[in-house]
Amino acid sequence: MENKADLLRYEIKNVKPVTADAYANAILAVADEFEQFMSLHVAKNEVSAFRMNMASVSTGSFIADIAPYLAGTPPLLDAMKNVGDYATYLKALFSWTLAKGERPAIADEKKTLKNISNIVKPTVHDNGAQMNIGTISGGTFNINVSLSESQARGVMGFAKARLDEISEVTQGEPYEAVVFYWDQANRKLNAKTGDRGRIDTIADHPVNVRFANESIKKQMALDTENPFNQAYLVDAYAQTAHAGRVVLYTISRLIDVIEMDPAA
Repeated sequence: MENKADLLRYEIKNVKPVTADAYANAILAVADEFEQFMSLHVAKNEVSAFRMNMASVSTGSFIADIAPYLAGTPPLLDAMKNVGDYATYLKALFSWTLAKGERPAIADEKKTLKNISNIVKPTVHDNGAQMNIGTISGGTFNINVSLSESQARGVMGFAKARLDEISEVTQGEPYEAVVFYWDQANRKLNAKTGDRGRIDTIADHPVNVRFANESIKKQMALDTENPFNQAYLVDAYAQTAHAGRVVLYTISRLIDVIEMDPAA
């Protein structure tokens, strides 16, 4: 029997019928985003051990109680985040999409944007509907996120616009967890030229660089006084031109920032 204090509730107070696929995709998105959330706290090869399981489905509105589940070894227990942590993370996500808060740390922005679109979709185009997400403690529903139909539409609009801004990385070879160093950095956030860097495990020369989204560029170039005194552990795509020479890196994910000794 699950401890009710460890449950996340996803509730749709609908006026119109909700299609089966929209509701199922919403539940899947809540579960998938939990894995995205956990990937901020554990190694990439451990993420699949953290899942969300259905605990109960209630009548009245569409009410699903979901519990975290660890299919891993005891050492991973220390990394397990509870549903309160996850509910706080979701609150920050939706506050960001509604321009009420700063962008939280996100593992994969494209996946997250698609997930939050699916989470709110059952509420969209249902005038008078409401979506609630929160935790269950002692039988009390503590709501962290509450969105009306118009707010849900706003979330979907934000997600679509943001996805359109993110460059789709469709060419080049992917590399995971490689070390990037700046060679030249344009301090303008939306600059199209002037950014060059090195990834010595891929090529032995500086290469033009772009970013999957502006947030990554901001963290790597603008949120530090001197980006040249740091190294960056990243996921990247490398594109080649004539004779296989690497000509462009696309940084798809910032994993960690490594301080370097300026005197070294």
